[in-house]
Amino acid sequence: MTIVWIIISTLCCVFIFSIIFSKWGLTNLHYDRYFSKEAVFAGEQIEMIEVLINKKCLPIPWLRLESQISPALQFNAPSQLEVAAEQFHRSLFSMMPFQKITRRHQVTCTKRGYYPLKTIDMTAGDPFGIGTTHRQQQVTAEILVYPRLLDREMLALPAHRMQGEALVQRWMLLDPFLQAGVRGYTPGDALNTINWKLTAKTGQLQVNQHDPTADHHLLLLLNFDLTEDMWMPILEEDRLEWAISYIATLADTALNRGIPTGFGCNSYSILRSGQTRKKPIFIAPNNNREQYGYLLETLASLPSDRSVSFITFLQQLFLSQKTDILMLTAWINDSLQEEIRRLEERGHAVKLFKLHELDNLVR
Repeated sequence: MTIVWIIISTLCCVFIFSIIFSKWGLTNLHYDRYFSKEAVFAGEQIEMIEVLINKKCLPIPWLRLESQISPALQFNAPSQLEVAAEQFHRSLFSMMPFQKITRRHQVTCTKRGYYPLKTIDMTAGDPFGIGTTHRQQQVTAEILVYPRLLDREMLALPAHRMQGEALVQRWMLLDPFLQAGVRGYTPGDALNTINWKLTAKTGQLQVNQHDPTADHHLLLLLNFDLTEDMWMPILEEDRLEWAISYIATLADTALNRGIPTGFGCNSYSILRSGQTRKKPIFIAPNNNREQYGYLLETLASLPSDRSVSFITFLQQLFLSQKTDILMLTAWINDSLQEEIRRLEERGHAVKLFKLHELDNLVR
């Protein structure tokens, strides 16, 4: 009989514990999470900090937290963190009464974008796994990942010979719109600066020589139509990402030299509120203190999608002053050439780069 009573007593205790944990397991449990930085560049590492406070006298034998996180945020997972194939990240905890736990996760941001974390699923239970309780909680944390900046030494900018000095590499933003003359080819010259007509005439490689930028407004344009049919899906996202990084690097270089720089494209922005403003992007050239951050934030929030065709975007483009336009596009046709001619008739200078030429510009 004694053994029977022990078994019955044990079962009653287990039953009571399961009821207690089912009802109060998540009561007075405070949870928060945040990133160590608001914004980083692609490839950089940050911390995601989780803070748990058990504000009651009841211990929590086990607590599981689940949250869906983009695969672009890669966790350098410790043993307590389970990374599921569906990109659900599960953290396991065990808490004593009135205990506070702070856990830090190292996260590598592999791709530009805006990544909001909105909800967390919390499940707690008794030691026997019988009584469990669950709730979903709104816990917002967000990180903005800027495009990866390219190494400026990788950009094949022309080398310059200075009077009285040996050949040196001066990483300057050249004015591709102001041609100062022609000279012989030297190592380091970009292929797109070669003057093929004079090369054929002289039998030696000749390149167009450009003067450094003095005082102008620079507008960087990117065509998100990777084919002439804007309704075709974007298949070469890597090429588009490369172009965005290239534009970010050019903007960084130009603004560091005080050149008013702007950006435009036929994509759109995903706002931090989660709303989508499906309008083409245009940021007028400027060199004030806020411009660099505004450009980076805009480039980070661009989806691989279009709002209008690039031709429509150019037709709607209005510039109040003469501007040097650097245009990156995967293709060129009669309609695009007509829009370029229209811009040039208005006094703007247009330099066109096809996206596949970037492979030649970067060594």
